[in-house]
Amino acid sequence: MSLQITKWGNSLAVRLPSALIRQTGWHAGDEIDVTVTAEGEVILKPAAASTNVRAGLGMLAGTKRETIADDDPDAKLLKLIRDQDRDTHA
Repeated sequence: MSLQITKWGNSLAVRLPSALIRQTGWHAGDEIDVTVTAEGEVILKPAAASTNVRAGLGMLAGTKRETIADDDPDAKLLKLIRDQDRDTHA
């Protein structure tokens, strides 16, 4: 996939297509870590979850932030809510 760099104020920006974002499970407002390799490649990764609340929100959104242990009593409830929401909005 080829994307174009555009001007955004005094900065440059790349718009990520919705199909690409759907593959990542990311949503507006999610935090990501950005690194640049020695070869100049840009790598985008979800930021590490810092609290159970953030992990739970990531779970509900279906992102890769599922850092709540399966034996956590809140994990089953969060998964149930996420699955019911997906069924409702499918």
